Amino acid sequence: MQVRNVPIKGNQVKTRFSEVKQDRLRGINMMELKGAHAIFLVYDLTNQESFEAITPMLREIARSPHASVPRTLIGTKADLDLSERVVEASTAQKLANSHNMPFYETSARDGINIEQAYVTTATAMIKHANPGAVNSDEKKQA
Repeated sequence: MQVRNVPIKGNQVKTRFSEVKQDRLRGINMMELKGAHAIFLVYDLTNQESFEAITPMLREIARSPHASVPRTLIGTKADLDLSERVVEASTAQKLANSHNMPFYETSARDGINIEQAYVTTATAMIKHANPGAVNSDEKKQA
């Protein structure tokens, strides 16, 4: 589990992130998502199979108690040479758009879009939990 403070509108919002992997045979273990306030759906942009696993995960999430929590699509390894890319950004963006979720290509090695993905997702979590909280300057986030 990773704990991180994310700055939102001048406040530090404490977030905890846990990794839940999909078993090819059994799908997502929904018990591992218990208490989730947001979901990162992560694939490797050099691995088509990892991208194709996202759609079944989205179907499982849609049938779960987590159907309404904010989701963010993340493509990893954005630092690699374009010749190594298998999943095009436009394909991933279409998937994200069709499920009304933000999309980022990231690189942990180079720090590409990591902060933006955290801030966008943390902001969506706050909006989901308390609509209007992020848009109102008078209200403080917790």
